[in-house]
Amino acid sequence: MTAMEVLQRCLRAGGDMRRIREKIDRYRDSAARLHPIQTDTPVHGGGETDKMAAIMAEIDELERMIDRREREYQAELVVANRLIDMVPGENARRAAGMYYIDGKSVTAIAQEMHYSYGYVCALRRGAADALADVGPEQVDALLPDWYLDANGGRGENVAE
Repeated sequence: MTAMEVLQRCLRAGGDMRRIREKIDRYRDSAARLHPIQTDTPVHGGGETDKMAAIMAEIDELERMIDRREREYQAELVVANRLIDMVPGENARRAAGMYYIDGKSVTAIAQEMHYSYGYVCALRRGAADALADVGPEQVDALLPDWYLDANGGRGENVAE
């Protein structure tokens, strides 16, 4: 895995987890609509029960997915911080951290750092160029084995 792939995954993690949570909410809403109203009238057939079981299985799988993505994100944060520490120049490190770790826009970073939008873009580009020199094997050495096994690391260039 390359340095930029780790930083991009770190940047996307919030959106990934938000989308999974939205799916969970949607399935829970569906389950609530399927739940039979309590009456004295018996419910005939197992169709509703089968649908409910399928929905609950999907919710269970999505909850496992979000737990897995949160664990991956924690590992990515540790590595992202180590990678950003390798970037020369305090301003470039600060801009890269604000962008990839804090998820701030270039506009927000420029305002906070009191620099122009173009200068912040140049700082971010400089950080990316510096991290391009970090080989995949160096990045993999920073990642835990379980992460590499799950995400195709070990010096491979992983495209998502």
